[in-house]
Amino acid sequence: MRLVLVRHGQTVSNTTNALDTALPGADLDETGKQQALMLAQNFEHVTGTKPSALYVSPLNRTRQTVAPLEEKFGLTATVREGIREVIAGDLEMSSEADDIRVYLETLLSWIDGDLDARMPGGEDGWQTRARFGNVLNEALSDARDNFGADATVVIVAHGALSRFIASTLSADISTELVARFPMHNASTTVLEWIGNEGDAWIGDRSLWKALTWSDKPVSEFPLTGEPVVPQSSQLRD
Repeated sequence: MRLVLVRHGQTVSNTTNALDTALPGADLDETGKQQALMLAQNFEHVTGTKPSALYVSPLNRTRQTVAPLEEKFGLTATVREGIREVIAGDLEMSSEADDIRVYLETLLSWIDGDLDARMPGGEDGWQTRARFGNVLNEALSDARDNFGADATVVIVAHGALSRFIASTLSADISTELVARFPMHNASTTVLEWIGNEGDAWIGDRSLWKALTWSDKPVSEFPLTGEPVVPQSSQLRD
């Protein structure tokens, strides 16, 4: 079983560093539309697999990113609220550096294990993990039942949420990695299940091997072990 996390293509909110997390969200800009087309064209080459099932966040930018994948592979994506972006709450649509820092610090607190931390006016880590966990359990179990142990589930979602998902599943995805090297627009992260049939999909971080992060082998990222200080340039929502 493989899980491929896909970050949506570029929007104007990305170029302005706006915390755009509410429905329906910005559309893809012209660059983002081209990125979505290239994602579909190169998907098998970049990921080494082809999708058995597609799941997508309900926001406009993710729906528009998944459309070329649907067309290429003859699949219809399942829309799930649980994989929408980490909700910015009171910080929604802000591009202020202090607000972006708070957003990132809260996200990284969750990744470090402090799930009690709450986004101002938004969710805590437990709530966010529960909603994406429900989608993962559904998607992975259904794919195994319908397509077998070699199935590939593709989740088309968002930068911050993908950081939280990947680090929750795999010990190969560290806080430093996701903080210093956010996923690029329309990039992929590939995780491979190495657990047994009776094991829970979520909980034991040794049961998912991270093959790539943002289209590159995890081993190629120059990690230093230094403490992470969030910067606005690391947003990539």
